[in-house]
Amino acid sequence: MNKPWKVFAATSLAVVALAACSGETKDEIEATKDVATEEAKDVKEDVKDGAEQAKESMDEKAEETKEKFDEAKEEAKEERLHTAQGFFGDEGMRHYKGEGNEFAGSEEKVTHIGDDYVLIERNNGGAASRDYYTAKDGIIYLLQTGVIEDENATILTEEELDGLDRERAIVNIDAKDGETFDHLDDQTFTVEATDATVETPFETFKDAIKLVHEKEENGETVTMTRYYVPGYGLVKEEYEALGDDSSMKVVTELESIDE
Repeated sequence: MNKPWKVFAATSLAVVALAACSGETKDEIEATKDVATEEAKDVKEDVKDGAEQAKESMDEKAEETKEKFDEAKEEAKEERLHTAQGFFGDEGMRHYKGEGNEFAGSEEKVTHIGDDYVLIERNNGGAASRDYYTAKDGIIYLLQTGVIEDENATILTEEELDGLDRERAIVNIDAKDGETFDHLDDQTFTVEATDATVETPFETFKDAIKLVHEKEENGETVTMTRYYVPGYGLVKEEYEALGDDSSMKVVTELESIDE
């Protein structure tokens, strides 16, 4: 009877010892698993942070590139507006509404000649004319103007325009408020504003250059007001004559542009 009991006791002790060892191994495994899980989380966070930083860096570079592109585009646009072709805008037909007399309205055709010149052909129902323009140092010059006697008359070439004088200034794109300059026919215009708001049937402009000329003539006060907008040229013109017993006002304003 003693021998079986000894065997049983030994076996029980072995089982207890094995169970104890198994418990320790399980705890170690759980501990290792916890460490691995934490390390995996750390790695995942590091990867996530790295990805976010990379994205932020790429976004910053993309934004910097866009800003530089926009700046270059704006500079090119500004430079373009200082040319005659940029100042008067795209080629094509324009329609001006008139009030005050039957010849106030007009149809105008804008044509580019070479890289530096603009031809504006105007017909107000009473007469047709051709005006040639160019620009230098931000000043728009009228090179030649005249009534068209022959509709088939040849348009001046770039080479012919190169030889014409640039003395008749129309508008200074970089003018300052209050500046004066001689226009056509010995008319002195004053720059009243360089960011004037002017309403036309085409649209309301908020960056117009407003020029005003005033004189006394035959007992009347005559005021001429012109609004120029870079990219469109002349968008509105007003002629007003006020006397003691009479008054007259003629308005010409941009109504539409053919696409």
